Amino acid sequence: MRDDGRSRRVAVVPDAYLNPVPSAADRLAAFLDDGYEVALADPDDVLARRLAERLAADGREIRESVAP
Repeated sequence: MRDDGRSRRVAVVPDAYLNPVPSAADRLAAFLDDGYEVALADPDDVLARRLAERLAADGREIRESVAP
């Protein structure tokens, strides 16, 4: 069996940068559950904070951030 060649790192950016599909938080939860390193771009953004709070309520944590 071959290893996955991806870096297993994901950056989460505000909707102003990308227009995610409605199930984006579900996909993000799957990335976190699979051990991907996830970072928030502009963690002070209101929507980014809400997303982090929603994930935390389910026991998931985004520990990294990237300055815009």
